[in-house]
Amino acid sequence: VVKIEDMACTRHGVYILSYEMPTRLALYHQTFGASHAWKTPLSFVDPVPQGGGRLHLDDDVLCAWSTGKTLEVQCFDRKTGLPRWKTTPLPGTWRGMAHDGRQLVFANDQAVLALSRHGELLDVQRLETRRNARLTLTCQLQNRLILTTAPGVLVSYHLDRHEFDWTMTTLDPSFVHCSKQNTLLVSDAGGYLLAMDVEHDTPMWRIRTVKPPLDMLTFGNEVYVLLERAILVVDRASGARVAQIPLLWRATRFIQNGSQIKFNANGNYKLTYEVKQL
Repeated sequence: VVKIEDMACTRHGVYILSYEMPTRLALYHQTFGASHAWKTPLSFVDPVPQGGGRLHLDDDVLCAWSTGKTLEVQCFDRKTGLPRWKTTPLPGTWRGMAHDGRQLVFANDQAVLALSRHGELLDVQRLETRRNARLTLTCQLQNRLILTTAPGVLVSYHLDRHEFDWTMTTLDPSFVHCSKQNTLLVSDAGGYLLAMDVEHDTPMWRIRTVKPPLDMLTFGNEVYVLLERAILVVDRASGARVAQIPLLWRATRFIQNGSQIKFNANGNYKLTYEVKQL
């Protein structure tokens, strides 16, 4: 594997999206027992920036796309790697992705597209964005896709109703995380972490983390916040601190496989903790 763009783990193996050339990526699958493996090449019309490949895996489908200037989605059979369907290239930089049992939702800086699992168009909504937005922040709540449309402006696209139903303005957050029960965690100015109940548009709690989070994950009723050299564990409902675990290296990303956490440290994924033991 030349350069890892994205990866996803299951109980049986790992899927890796790798950068090969500006318009070509490769999708790898390897079982943990090395009993089954395959590789599928992906060709894109427009160049994919290094670090700009994304991967989605669920029980039924495996999809890859670019976060470059054109949105082009390609989906595959997760067992064989054979192509299923792909979209025509759509001008506009990628903004976010969400899914449920009947659809896959993709957003760029011009529109939100809802596609069936067979690639059929279910809905399209125009999205007004500002190109000078410093960061693209996105995540998925239970039935909503959270998107950045301008510096400090977050909106929600409702997957069931196919409409925009919520807006929030903050001081240009640098990180968002979608937790359970429509809880949205947003890094705020001054080194704070804010929890919002999106369903009722109500603040839940606010704690100080000093520096913005690098990554987060939710396990059970606890949220794990990855800082430069520590993991901060807080209660999702109250924000109460449960634990703080120091790290010996600077990690940049979580990879969760069941109750196990892996960390991306200098491109190497290291198995370090069982979440249940924290």
